[in-house]
Amino acid sequence: MMSNDEKWIDSHVPSLKNKRIVTVSMEGYIPELHGDAREANTKGGLGVYFGDKLEGLAALGKHDAFGCMPLYQKRMVQEIDHGRQVISYRQVSYADQPVAPLLNQKQEAVRLEVWGFNTQNPNQEIRYEAEVFVVDRGGTTLYLFSCPAVFDVLYPDSVTHPSHGRRHRFLQETVFAQCVTKLFKQLQVVPDALLINEGHVAVAAAMTRGDPTFDKTAIIYTNHTVVPAGLEVFDINDLAGNDIGRARYIMRFPPHSWQWLWQKFIVECDGKVMIDFSKGALEICSAANAVSTEHARVTRGLFPGQNKSIVPILNGSGDTWVSPELLKLEQQGTLPSPEQLMAFARQGKADAFKDIQRRTAGMTDAQGDPICPGGVRLDAEKPTLWLVRRLVQYKSQYPILKDIIHVLCAERGSLVDSPWGQMPGLGMQVVVGGLAPQHAHEEQWIEEFIAWMKRPDLAGRFVFAPGCDTHLLRWQAVGADICLNCPQPNKEACGTSDQRSARNGGLNIAVYSGGAPEYLEDYKSGMLIGPYVNNKDFFEHAPLHILDKLSTLSEMYYARKHGDARWQDMKLEAYLASHKVTALAMEQRYTHVYVQAMTERLKNRKQTEQTCQTVPLGQPQEPATEWNRSSKTA
Repeated sequence: MMSNDEKWIDSHVPSLKNKRIVTVSMEGYIPELHGDAREANTKGGLGVYFGDKLEGLAALGKHDAFGCMPLYQKRMVQEIDHGRQVISYRQVSYADQPVAPLLNQKQEAVRLEVWGFNTQNPNQEIRYEAEVFVVDRGGTTLYLFSCPAVFDVLYPDSVTHPSHGRRHRFLQETVFAQCVTKLFKQLQVVPDALLINEGHVAVAAAMTRGDPTFDKTAIIYTNHTVVPAGLEVFDINDLAGNDIGRARYIMRFPPHSWQWLWQKFIVECDGKVMIDFSKGALEICSAANAVSTEHARVTRGLFPGQNKSIVPILNGSGDTWVSPELLKLEQQGTLPSPEQLMAFARQGKADAFKDIQRRTAGMTDAQGDPICPGGVRLDAEKPTLWLVRRLVQYKSQYPILKDIIHVLCAERGSLVDSPWGQMPGLGMQVVVGGLAPQHAHEEQWIEEFIAWMKRPDLAGRFVFAPGCDTHLLRWQAVGADICLNCPQPNKEACGTSDQRSARNGGLNIAVYSGGAPEYLEDYKSGMLIGPYVNNKDFFEHAPLHILDKLSTLSEMYYARKHGDARWQDMKLEAYLASHKVTALAMEQRYTHVYVQAMTERLKNRKQTEQTCQTVPLGQPQEPATEWNRSSKTA
């Protein structure tokens, strides 16, 4: 018997039936893993999206779909000592995790031979072996490549790998690409559609496109970036001492197609030759998409001169972010009542507060004194505002809060000074959490936040929750009364923390930017502020606009005791609106770009085949040089 979702494919996109979809990413949220193993493999919104996408594919009925990503050996750990962020890396064990080795027909573990280079001496070739593991991610098979010498930490940089951080990242991405195509051949699979997430995995798409074995495979490039600095660009001088031939060689393109693929990835600027993975992804794909309508417009601006259409597809969020009680009702096909949503919220809030107390126990201030020896105990009767996400400039947590935090936390009925004159206190609590990039300005935000925890007007009412991880993100989803999203204009690709909150009936205040305006309605299912023309407009007006919205929500929250139903009604509307941003709804939207890409690929296959014959099959990639004549190191 077909599932309802399989019937949905039959009636809405019949051309997608029996088509195999594969998606790849350098990171992924895998809630089936636990402890350090879960945290080692995801860092931000891309990882969360990828994990939820795999869940959405299963919900859609695409049970022959699968995903690929690396399996990392160390996780980043954030601790607070003397009022400052301290970052360390902890070794991960997968011994007790629900991952299993992939076995071949002889029941032997599958190991893939791949080639890389010595990041300290890029002229030295190194042969690596990657073992393949398998995990079930929400009903979809996810293949994980373990190669400890390469996939040590997620997103290496100059801090994790001094003097060769970018080279190590390049090594990871080219080794991953080889793993993907070799796995396809091991499985004897030719995908109908290969969806790549970000430029990080563009080489996997290029190796697929350049291999005649995968001639029918349509490439879909999903961009998750909003600023040029986020594009994946490498300096050939750093990679190979300006040796263009060497740089081209270590891209590992198939022998018969390296020349035309190389041109897709090259950018020349101010006399420098750069390898741009994001540009290459856009030029070789059959279709490209962004993750919100606004983001599609911004993405077009990232690639001047390109005429590729960028399709907007709004992100969605999976079921693991929903409280168990509410999810059980959903699975029964039952709509929760406002009273049930309130009960679920109370339980989620209580559990989240226990976690906050645990995390804050033992934190020390700048003088080394305990902030609250037993941990901060928040008041379950007060409305609590949460801002848990990465601490980076464009997300603006500190700039927004610095002039209004004392108003939010002041008792109702009191008057406090503010930049706009005296304002009534809102009787709220505020939880902030997140990792700041090491040695970045945002580390000072954390120092300020921790200092706030000792201020007499904020003590016990404002919390910086250390050790940000996927568990804290989930506590925000199920335990926040209000979730605040305040990115600078045009800087958020989509944003999904509001979605996860809304899926639990939580209320959101969001800037009219990214994905929130596509499903939330102001004063009905949430609160929207803006839009803002530029950063100057944002910083001048957003703090007061947020304060005004929070004033309304505070009034609604406390009026419940007097029979006012506005708070419960808005929670129900938020929950109903979130049906547009489930993982299944997201994947239903993606079906159209899959069909578009496969149609485009079918139309262009003959032309692409002719282009691929620029260099005859079997011709060496490069003429003999010192670096490719030398013996390779195993």
